[in-house]
Amino acid sequence: MTNTLYARLRRGGALAALIASVAVSPVGAQAQQAAPSAQASNTQPAAIPMPSRAQQLILLQSTLAALDQANRTGDYGVLVKLSARQFQLTNTPEELAGGFSGFRQSGIDLSPILLYAPRWTQEPWIENGVLRMVGVFDTNPQQVTFDLAFILEEGRWKMVGISAGLNAPRAAP
Repeated sequence: MTNTLYARLRRGGALAALIASVAVSPVGAQAQQAAPSAQASNTQPAAIPMPSRAQQLILLQSTLAALDQANRTGDYGVLVKLSARQFQLTNTPEELAGGFSGFRQSGIDLSPILLYAPRWTQEPWIENGVLRMVGVFDTNPQQVTFDLAFILEEGRWKMVGISAGLNAPRAAP
């Protein structure tokens, strides 16, 4: 059984969802709005360097640890404050609490992921200024899936999209 939860992203007046088990394109559209347009400035956009693997792991684990703490306390304010301005403007702590209520109600503990290395379902990549990280932690009795999106803002990578879910563990080969 898959229990996929999501945070909402708004584009214009429309609602788009980041769901871990589905191919996602709304995040790229969101990032295009957040990033300055090359056409508007008549210059080529600067290439954004890929963060090191250590930096990727810090982003991944600190974001999921913040989600775990928000789930445990019911207070999603810190998760919102750690995110990019665009995410803050379109997602309230109350909306995140609703989106992740299944984790809270089930008492899901995400803290064991801090002891596991992620298994990337796709190597992290940057597209249209958005760093995407998609994968799974091979935890038991269920795997923790993730789909995270970040943009560079004020010199730091900040979250613009988050999805986490649970899957049955994969069968041994």
